[in-house]
Amino acid sequence: MYTLKDVAKKAGVSPTIASYVLNNSNYVSAEKRAAVLQAAKELNYHVNSNARGLRKKETSNIAVITFDERSEMSSEITYYLEQFAYDSGYYISVSSINTVAKSISYLETLMSQKYDGMIFLSNPFNRAQLQQLIDSNLPIVMFEMECAEVIPKISVLKPNTYESVKLVINRLIHENGHRKIGYITFGDPTNTGEKGPYGQGLRAKAYLDAMLEAGLPIPYDWVFQLSDQNSFPYYKDSVAEIVQRLQDTPKDERPTAFFTSLDSIGAMFISQLSASGIPVPREVEVVGFGDTSSALICNPTLSTIHMDYKKVAEKLFHMFIELCREKKNSFSSMELSIQYRNSTRTFEDK
Repeated sequence: MYTLKDVAKKAGVSPTIASYVLNNSNYVSAEKRAAVLQAAKELNYHVNSNARGLRKKETSNIAVITFDERSEMSSEITYYLEQFAYDSGYYISVSSINTVAKSISYLETLMSQKYDGMIFLSNPFNRAQLQQLIDSNLPIVMFEMECAEVIPKISVLKPNTYESVKLVINRLIHENGHRKIGYITFGDPTNTGEKGPYGQGLRAKAYLDAMLEAGLPIPYDWVFQLSDQNSFPYYKDSVAEIVQRLQDTPKDERPTAFFTSLDSIGAMFISQLSASGIPVPREVEVVGFGDTSSALICNPTLSTIHMDYKKVAEKLFHMFIELCREKKNSFSSMELSIQYRNSTRTFEDK
């Protein structure tokens, strides 16, 4: 096995210069850098990242926390995060934390300084647990779609979730003429301490506010919170029960539209509606959230709220790097758009 000294000797430089190049820690001329990299390639030499981490008290690892890494939104963002991280010399480790028990179990590991920082795609921790992570002095960046709370020392990227969902519900009411609109979400809010009704704070709040402001009663019998998280495909049986209930209900008593908090729910709902002979969107209009692949593969395609996942990942990683360098947290907002596909024509609201 070749050592750093072997690489330096082959490149004709000192071991110190070779170390600078391989650890990207100091300026080295382009000529010497090229020589060192070529020598390392020919000798198949790789930097021992564990040893480097011990010297620098860094690991080059970022913990990425999500509610469910199988989620299309999480997997899309994670895919681009990994690319941005790799290009900057970092690696990511992804964990799904979706219960109180798991949040307690993972807390000690996250605080053990095995990571250079954390990026939350969802927040499974209560305020006291978050404070413990903050006190560990690790950079924390959060993609926060629900809670509006500002937390010191945590950088937050926040899309306009509430405004976008409310715009959708208002369009369903005022432009498309729906008077009874159902709502389908997922998860158990008591598990991770999520705020708001039905487990999803701002999406549910936007739905409720738009209905109440329009003077419409909330059809609580048609508000569903699916909890079938561990089975695959997602929510199949739960969605089938909703469709069966629609079939068993007289047409004049059914909701004529549904908002679903995830595209995967909306797409499965459309597929089962169509299979059951309930035409979409003529009898039931469905709108999702996320503009993921699910929105395009169902028939008809799903109207949805668009999110640019590459842009989300780029912003999150940029905020992480800035927090590492400047040690100063920041807040950034992000605009979502509405993509309608079930209409007689396709158009986009900005």
